[in-house]
Amino acid sequence: MGNDATWTGCPQGAALGVGPGSVPGAAPRVACEAGPSNQARRCSSASSHRALPAITYENRWVRLVGPGLELKLGQSGPVGFGLTASLSEDGYKPGDSSFLAGMSERKSGLWLGARAQAATGWAHFSAQWSGDASGHSEGQRFRLSVERRFTLGDLGISPRLSALWSDGKTHQYYYGVPAAEATAQRPAYSPGAGVDIEVGLRLDYRIAPKPVLFADLGVRSLGSAVRNSPLVDRRSVPEVRLGYLHRF
Repeated sequence: MGNDATWTGCPQGAALGVGPGSVPGAAPRVACEAGPSNQARRCSSASSHRALPAITYENRWVRLVGPGLELKLGQSGPVGFGLTASLSEDGYKPGDSSFLAGMSERKSGLWLGARAQAATGWAHFSAQWSGDASGHSEGQRFRLSVERRFTLGDLGISPRLSALWSDGKTHQYYYGVPAAEATAQRPAYSPGAGVDIEVGLRLDYRIAPKPVLFADLGVRSLGSAVRNSPLVDRRSVPEVRLGYLHRF
């Protein structure tokens, strides 16, 4: 599940989940190795992913999904509100790759914000704004998501669609190349704001009244602001989480 994902099948009470996950950063980054002279860079797809224990916990007041935490503020009619905090994995160091040599370190950050969500008879909607509280990028992000859950006996199927807008400061910090850091193989680049599109599918299977097995698959299609960076050689980034959830 992405940091903004909601366990729409979670009943009243609390739920705790654990499992392995392949987790990309909030905005995917690749570390590149310079190829032969006059040839395109070589980038390792594994460098932008981590295999991590994925911990999920949710009750009436708190929701924890991986590196994201939400403090629930309550409801106003069908709309719920919360304050959010999330640790990004966007940062990198020049030593991560010879292609990055000569660049200054880009640090991962703590993002703080607010979230509103509404469950209707048709789907679950959410909107989330966050800003870089660490001050590294001084950037902002805004996400809109819609998700719907279908049930087939003990099997739950939840497709989702999200749009993630990031401002120019965020993109410049992580994907821009200042003139002072440009080389023949790494030209200067100043991206503006842009939108990434994410699609995903979560499957959950109730093996008993309380324990549930789940699998969460997703892919992010990168917007042109990120995709055109000389530091990036891909058009999309996948995400996978598998785990076990116990409801209390």
